[in-house]
Amino acid sequence: MIKRMLICVLFVILVTSHGYSRYPPTIAIFPDDERISWCFYIDPGNPFDIWIWCYPGENGQIGAEFAIEYPESGIFPGPITTNTNLVVDIEGDIESGVKVTYNECQYDWNWPLQQQIFLMTNDPVQFYVIPHSGYEYPQFFTCEEVHPTERCCVCELYVNSCPA
Repeated sequence: MIKRMLICVLFVILVTSHGYSRYPPTIAIFPDDERISWCFYIDPGNPFDIWIWCYPGENGQIGAEFAIEYPESGIFPGPITTNTNLVVDIEGDIESGVKVTYNECQYDWNWPLQQQIFLMTNDPVQFYVIPHSGYEYPQFFTCEEVHPTERCCVCELYVNSCPA
């Protein structure tokens, strides 16, 4: 767990710096539409958004397959918004596994889904990107012929805690 968290922290540092041209294929959860932070603090009773962000590998991305693991308690998930400028088909649900298909290949950061969450606790909570049920890992469908899958790195979101 600590190793995964450190890898994610290093990744976020790379993501937020502008000195690198390519990152590994990644699915990340951020609390905003600008990918500024992977952790934040908020009082109970307030809504916040989670944004599912994807960064394609060198072969681009025409879709994604993943699920989100929600905290066991302390939150109330609100409505999900689909980025209709990008997503042309969505199958499944975000908790057990979702497959999103895009209208065209993507080669840069993109967000297929966003969801409003209501925090009901002072306790720290985390949201994790996990594999779609029945698969080994979260994955993209590349823009290569027949759209082979590509394994993704993941970054979680921490609410009311910022692990060092």
